[in-house]
Amino acid sequence: MRVHAGHLLGVLLALFVAAATTAAQTPALGPGTHQQTFTHGGRTRTYLLRIPPRYDGRTPVPLVLLFHGGGGTAAQIERYVGFNALADRGGFIGVVPDGISMQWNDGRSDSARLVPLVGAVDDVGFIAALLDQLTERFRIDQQRIYAMGFSNGGFLSNRLGMELSSRFVAIAPVAGSLGQAIAPNLAPQSPVAVLYIHGTRDQNVPYEGGEVVGRSGVAISAARLVDLWVKANGCVTSVRTEQLPDRDPNDGTRVRRDVYGPCRAGTEVLFYTIEGGGHNWPGKPVAVEFGPATKDIDATELIWEFFQRNAKGR
Repeated sequence: MRVHAGHLLGVLLALFVAAATTAAQTPALGPGTHQQTFTHGGRTRTYLLRIPPRYDGRTPVPLVLLFHGGGGTAAQIERYVGFNALADRGGFIGVVPDGISMQWNDGRSDSARLVPLVGAVDDVGFIAALLDQLTERFRIDQQRIYAMGFSNGGFLSNRLGMELSSRFVAIAPVAGSLGQAIAPNLAPQSPVAVLYIHGTRDQNVPYEGGEVVGRSGVAISAARLVDLWVKANGCVTSVRTEQLPDRDPNDGTRVRRDVYGPCRAGTEVLFYTIEGGGHNWPGKPVAVEFGPATKDIDATELIWEFFQRNAKGR
């Protein structure tokens, strides 16, 4: 069939106008924090998007996702850990999502509190779909996508490392373990570098494992979580242990670091035990009821240094 030249020109012009209209509907975002929405599973999800000043849309940059704890919000955890300043200085795109009902479905199927709230929410699917959308919108370095989270967000970070290992190169859970029901499923398809921080006096998520505060299910111990990641990543069996400098003798804590590696694909597993530490983010002030907070390390800086060392294929 012959196509008339004028008709073809009209079709091409229409396609050009449609593309231009679509581009106009999704304007480029400048540096700073932007409130964003995303629909998944019939739910409207919200997240904060941080664009660093150095982002030019041409050079691929790392992507870091930060997850709040149970009962928290994206805005709260963003301020608490100093995420915006870190993203601007590090030159990465930062994403801080909100959980449904201020909670994440991290796989604790025995939780009398979480299951009624988010048991039907597919947060792993939500994050996978969000990664796809962000990849379409921005120049993301696919070899440098990371997840970090606190408490419930730490549990979710571990689950994302388990189930989305092809997307995340490294995770950093703080004061968050894994539920005993989902822990046996920790068998990622690809190695995932892990930096894990937990306090021995954490009353919300027990360091030795057990019932999480507020009828929130049973968590495995910190030691078992580390062991699962060490085995999953094929790390050497020996461990290097060191006591870090006591930078503030008055905070009632000491920090011990266990280093496992080398592991498969050049990954590593780092475990920071906060001896005497409570349920908090190291290096940041915390309410008294959550226990002592160490000033010997700054978890925000430590995690970014760790992420910078780890990229797929490195």
